[in-house]
Amino acid sequence: MNINDRLDKDINFGRKVSLFTFLVATLLMLIFYFTEYIGTIYLVFLYFFTALGFNSYVFLRLLISYFKEGEKRTTIIFTLVLLLINIPVGFLYTDLGFKIYNSIMSNN
Repeated sequence: MNINDRLDKDINFGRKVSLFTFLVATLLMLIFYFTEYIGTIYLVFLYFFTALGFNSYVFLRLLISYFKEGEKRTTIIFTLVLLLINIPVGFLYTDLGFKIYNSIMSNN
């Protein structure tokens, strides 16, 4: 496998990771929102930190490729931006999760 094939696989993998982590986080937050099952919040936090670490690894790998490879920089940048978008979404979901959790706990 040559460098361009590996880079294409890394870019595609980065996009899939970005979409997958966003969709799973959204699904977990919706489950928590509609069921108000307190145990879900622990799963959400576990997922949040796992996804943060995994997204960071993929991000760093693509960032290194950006500086090493002269080709496909715009494609790499686009994928990096997709991964970065997950950060504010993760914080938004975390904040929303705490608000839901606090409202559930105050009603009990």
